[in-house]
Amino acid sequence: MAVNGALDVVEIRALTSGGNIREDLMAKVWDVSRTPLPFQDAIGTGTCTSDQHEWTIDKLGVAAANAWVENASVPASGTASAPTDIGNSASQSAVIRARNICQISAKAVSVSLRSQDVQTSGNTAGLAYQVMQRQRELKQDMEFILLSNTASLVGNATTTAPLLGGYLSWVEDKTAPTQNLFVSAAATPSADGGYDQTTKLTVAAASTATPAAVSEADLRDVIEAIYNGGAEASMAMMLPSMKRIVSQYMYTSSARIAQLTSEVGQGKSGQDVARGAVSVFISDYGVVTLMPNRFFPKQASTTHDFIAVFDPMYLSVDYLHGISVTEQAVQGLQERRNMFADYTLRCSSDQAIGAIADISPTGAMTAT
Repeated sequence: MAVNGALDVVEIRALTSGGNIREDLMAKVWDVSRTPLPFQDAIGTGTCTSDQHEWTIDKLGVAAANAWVENASVPASGTASAPTDIGNSASQSAVIRARNICQISAKAVSVSLRSQDVQTSGNTAGLAYQVMQRQRELKQDMEFILLSNTASLVGNATTTAPLLGGYLSWVEDKTAPTQNLFVSAAATPSADGGYDQTTKLTVAAASTATPAAVSEADLRDVIEAIYNGGAEASMAMMLPSMKRIVSQYMYTSSARIAQLTSEVGQGKSGQDVARGAVSVFISDYGVVTLMPNRFFPKQASTTHDFIAVFDPMYLSVDYLHGISVTEQAVQGLQERRNMFADYTLRCSSDQAIGAIADISPTGAMTAT
């Protein structure tokens, strides 16, 4: 009942069946997940013609002294028999026929016909909206999978899904030249993974070590190892929390770096800009971007982080079938769509990728 003849808001809300005031619900949907995919944005894209994608990896021989007399000859076959004979120039290392398995990632949407007829805020029940959202989720899943420590698996058509070998499963130490590409922060490191030429599958890195704080020396060592193999690391990718740890260290007196500088014009004229992050690390072997990635995976457990250091030129996501949306038959009163991608990670040179593994997610970065 109105007081003093005036019907107020409280009384209107108290009316039978939930009141008589319309909801103040904005029609716009605020989606905070519109985020970039740093790894896929950095590397290339290609195509596959088989579910077991293969390519060739070769490398130059080790540099050595090379001097011959003017009248040196080439023998008909075999190697040089005397200093005056130039041996047949063959590869100093075995050519690797590498392989990775194509993995299918999929999402499904099922929307009732009735839900598309009713009016909802932001049209969140609409088929087009749901398809768009699931496609973005699919790309996020791919980002996580491509960087993972998952070993490749052939699988089958009915019970076991095929798995692509993720980034960390390709990283292993090399010889001739010696490359410590799998650098562990732990005192006793976990075993590295890598490509097995016998099984033609990648092997996941272990996570048996006691994790420890990452160090500046670890970062420098991986960058140097990639350089020694003939590539130039230009990106170090990690979880956002690890990026913060690295930035905090760079502003301490322990950091073995020159005074921090920034490009002119980053702030507006007349304004002071507080800089508390480091995004670029200039090493002895090139400029490396320190890149956080929301979808970056763990090494193998929640206690082990890793940092991927690589030359993007030698990596690509190759598609047997690009991301597609297929229309399914109406089932009862539901309209359905399926979307999927069939893809794999190609590593054109496993000398161009490295990692710092066995990192404690909470330990402060150190110098050594």
